[in-house]
Amino acid sequence: MCIRSVLRYCRRHRTFDTFDARKLHTRLVPRLGGVALFGGFVVTIEVAKRLPSLSQTFAGSEVNGVMLAGFLLCLLGALDDRFEL
Repeated sequence: MCIRSVLRYCRRHRTFDTFDARKLHTRLVPRLGGVALFGGFVVTIEVAKRLPSLSQTFAGSEVNGVMLAGFLLCLLGALDDRFEL
């Protein structure tokens, strides 16, 4: 679900990685893959929070801290993909 949305966005906005001597890939690779992975992570955690058998495990503030840290890393990665920091 998330991968398809991000892939569609990358195709629409032509955000593909460029070829150069450092890269190993031989075909176009869309950037922003980390955004799709993080989206899947968030959906999984939110579903797990609502399952009766797992709700206590994911009820603590630690989960929110991990999600915030993941969001910040994802944001930094997306900015790096966009502006080549």
